[in-house]
Amino acid sequence: MQTLVTVLLWFSAIGCGLMAGLYFAFSAFIMRAFERIDAPHGIAAMKAINVNILRSSFMPLFVGTTLSSAALVVLAIVDRYAPGALSML
Repeated sequence: MQTLVTVLLWFSAIGCGLMAGLYFAFSAFIMRAFERIDAPHGIAAMKAINVNILRSSFMPLFVGTTLSSAALVVLAIVDRYAPGALSML
């Protein structure tokens, strides 16, 4: 059981870090670039980004990180008196 928790913790931490980096880059660079172009072109670019991101490795990472984090919450609640259970929440 401890090995499962360790793997889930590592996967969740790395997945959250990767997504945070992606969100930061998007908000810091891409959104600023959208400010410099006309609205119709920005809308077209955003639609293209949405299509590409749904077909990329981002979605399995997003869903997998969400599921592993949810599993950690359940494990922490079920075994709430174990050392470190509160830290997982």
